Formats: sequence, C-alpha cells, structure tokens
Amino acid sequence: HTLYRNMPASMLEHMVREHEDGYVMLDTQYTRAAKALSHVLDTLGHPGLLCLFWRLHRRSGGTLRDVLTWPVIVFAWHLSRVWSLVHSYHNTGAPSLWYYGHDVYLLNNLDSYLMAYIAEGVCFAGAIVCRVYW
Repeated sequence: HTLYRNMPASMLEHMVREHEDGYVMLDTQYTRAAKALSHVLDTLGHPGLLCLFWRLHRRSGGTLRDVLTWPVIVFAWHLSRVWSLVHSYHNTGAPSLWYYGHDVYLLNNLDSYLMAYIAEGVCFAGAIVCRVYW
C-alpha cells in the first residue's frame, strides 16, 4: 500500500517488509495501530486542512462564489504546473508540466498519478463551469 510505504521510517518498519518480489504487509497489533495512525495523518494532512480553511472562510462570511473567481482558478492551475515544473526539474533534471513522483515516492506503478491528474482536470473543469454559469 503506497500510503504505508511512504510513512516515516519509524512507522514503516512496523508495517512493511521489503521482499525480493516487492514487499510484504505485516499484520500485528502494532501494525494495525501504525496503519490506523497513517490514515489519520493522511486525512488530517490533506482534506483536514482544506476543511479547516473552508470553515474559517465561511466563519468570516465567505462563500464558494468568493473562492471560484477567475484569478483564483487561473492562479491555482499555474501553481500546480509550476509545482510540477520545479519538482520534475529538481528530481529528474528535466522540466515537465506533469510530475510523476516515482523518484521520490515508493510506488509500484504510476497508475495512481494518471487518476490524480484526471481528478485535477475534472475539478478545474467543474470550477470553470461553475464560474461561467453561476
């Protein structure tokens, strides 16, 4: 599981063992606790922060219409592409508009990145449709 394989080494050694055919997922009481903690950290780190910022925005009287503006949409797309350019150049020596972190993350294949970029495209398309028709 990619999430477990990219946790800190102190957690990783209790969840996954490298094997000549790939890796073996461990199953002990401590392993189950470490896996649960990794899911909690992943949830707090990504959607948790989004939820926090959204609630703060709503608390101050903000709406979704305030967020879905052309400057925000255009900036978010450019930030995503600059992020990819910087990371691909730093890690591979060649700039690329789409960064596949196989040289940083422990991945078996790149299938997850294809889905991530499709999801990103759907989100940007949804934001644009909302902006045009709303």
